[in-house]
Amino acid sequence: MTAADIRIIHAIADRACGLYERLGHLTDADLRFARAGIAHEIMTVHSRIVPLRLSAFLDADDSNFAHDVGGIHRHLEDGDSPRLKDCFLPRFASV
Repeated sequence: MTAADIRIIHAIADRACGLYERLGHLTDADLRFARAGIAHEIMTVHSRIVPLRLSAFLDADDSNFAHDVGGIHRHLEDGDSPRLKDCFLPRFASV
């Protein structure tokens, strides 16, 4: 994973937190932890499960963006052998 990938992943996490905050799903106290958790989940998927088209993900409309952020959160089984359960495939997967 490159430094550019990491910067984009953190920008995705920032955008996701902003979206969740606007929708009333996060308080200011939750933001720091949510941002780190979202970044970790996306890094795990990108580096260990399926590469993501990170720039397209960051630039996506809210609907497609939320689909992938929420889907990764709901379907990621993290651990020694991480995977996306229930056949979930992010829309911004590079496949």
